[in-house]
Amino acid sequence: MPFVGVVCIGILIAILYALSVFYSLFWEIWWLDIPMHFLGGLWVVILSAWFFSHFSFFHSRKGNAKFVWSTLLFSVVLIGVLWEVFEYATGTAAPPQEYWSDTLLDIAMDFLGAFIGAWYISSFSFKKETPQP
Repeated sequence: MPFVGVVCIGILIAILYALSVFYSLFWEIWWLDIPMHFLGGLWVVILSAWFFSHFSFFHSRKGNAKFVWSTLLFSVVLIGVLWEVFEYATGTAAPPQEYWSDTLLDIAMDFLGAFIGAWYISSFSFKKETPQP
């Protein structure tokens, strides 16, 4: 995906997040953070793929798909956990009785978005090599 696409997705998420905070939608629509975490995971994996490929991090690992995908998915988990720490530190996390279930759901949605993003990248961004006879 070109960098413009990565930026457009990031801007869309930022606008949705800002509107949700400004209008207190996260507190009024209980499920709103679920698609936001999905989009966040999708964006982080696409941004990470662009970043790592742009700076030639994966070129030395050519042919090692497990390394590439584990690096991308680790990026998403790391950012997702850091986001949960941010929510906790700013007091925007779920109430204590719901905290762990909400946090696990959020990270699962981050991962699901990342998985869909990784599928998109592998399906449409990389050229498939045809085997030589």
